[in-house]
Amino acid sequence: MAIVNPSGYELEKRFDKALTYLEDRISDLPNDVLISILSRLPLVGVAETGILSHRWRYLWRFTSNLDFDKMSTLCDIRFGLSSNSIEFERKKFVNWVNQVLELHQASTIDAFRVCFDLDGFDVSGWLDFALRKRVKMLELNFTHCGQWYYSGNRYALRTNVLTKHRLDSLTCLCLKFVEVTGKVVEEILLKCPNLEALSVVESESLKNLKVPGPLLKLKRLEIRCCRQMTHIEISAINLVSLIYCGPWPSICFSNVPRLVEVSLMSGAAYFLVNNAFCYSAYLAVLQKLVLHLESVGYFRFPRFPVLGNLKHLELMLDAWQVNTLFGSASLLLEAPLLHTFVLKLWRNEKVAGTWPKRRKPRYKHQSFKVLEFCGFSGCDVDIALAVFIAGHAVLLEKMIIDPRNPELLEDCWGWDGWGWNYPEDYRRWQHPEDYRKDIEAARCHARQLEDKLPPQVQLVIL
Repeated sequence: MAIVNPSGYELEKRFDKALTYLEDRISDLPNDVLISILSRLPLVGVAETGILSHRWRYLWRFTSNLDFDKMSTLCDIRFGLSSNSIEFERKKFVNWVNQVLELHQASTIDAFRVCFDLDGFDVSGWLDFALRKRVKMLELNFTHCGQWYYSGNRYALRTNVLTKHRLDSLTCLCLKFVEVTGKVVEEILLKCPNLEALSVVESESLKNLKVPGPLLKLKRLEIRCCRQMTHIEISAINLVSLIYCGPWPSICFSNVPRLVEVSLMSGAAYFLVNNAFCYSAYLAVLQKLVLHLESVGYFRFPRFPVLGNLKHLELMLDAWQVNTLFGSASLLLEAPLLHTFVLKLWRNEKVAGTWPKRRKPRYKHQSFKVLEFCGFSGCDVDIALAVFIAGHAVLLEKMIIDPRNPELLEDCWGWDGWGWNYPEDYRRWQHPEDYRKDIEAARCHARQLEDKLPPQVQLVIL
């Protein structure tokens, strides 16, 4: 059968017919549905949707999600990827926020985030706007663009800003690089009966913190890098998760029956490890425990109380001493119901020592099923450690090997008080060839585990 090519006229007719089926059905949706869609888009591009049609022109002004996040710009400046100065970008950022707030018309908002280095700029007007709009999730992140300890200007949150508004709509509050006293935090907690999550990071003014009961809704509390902290008193009947990074203060738990997830970093983690039996009653009910011990150097894990309900254990360690790594594996003995063990190794030099060739597991774990090994370099000690831990587990199903530096995989951008956290992409940009070679070499060495693990264990190399 012959194939006849259609003429230009016929092609045009077919094209016109096809267009009849390409109607703009999205614009036929109700306004509240369109606004809900826009609220899920990045704020930078939401205003540009006005070019789609006349109906869309002003809809972005009713978006319920105001996310002013320019941390990527800070990273570009920090690593020399931008020719603009921080002063220029700061002025540009302030103008952007002011313009959006001036045009915004919705009566309420779900989320309000401001993330940039503002060098102490007074954001009280922005706060008034957010609280007047009955915001639910509020985040102020004024991470600075410097390289080490920051001594510049910081915005200080005062009680007079809070007393102007009802705060019963607020469910999540995150303050980073905001100066806030314990008195202000306590007033926030008392005025926010529906607050479920509170995070304070890098505040030099926070020295004493009282979390007064009963606080029926508070479930997650995070305090990080508040170096002047001396005393914490917590009474929150529904508190589920506690994250603390910094020196170990005097902590009083008076009513936390549902606390099942604890993450400790730096000095606090080291203190708990060495005084675990003093907190055995709290440790016994934990289901998730995260300990970041990478900044304390070499130590031996002491004997630990039984972690009878623990199902998830995560350890970040310096990888420079074999005995420390062996101690991390022995900790599994105290968690009979453990399901997942995440081991993250921080490296700034080669691992010292060699793995004892005849060291064998002293017991078999009956529930441990998943091992995640992050920071795997492929050295002999890493191979031996992975095999040794796998030897503990009768029911091990999966081993995940990740050769990337765990400190580069944090979910936050910018300075966290102890160092800059930045996306993995910036490491690739700084030393692309070295980075690629190191990662590929580690992955190649990880394949040696295929012949060393039990046949039922699935090996996943990222």
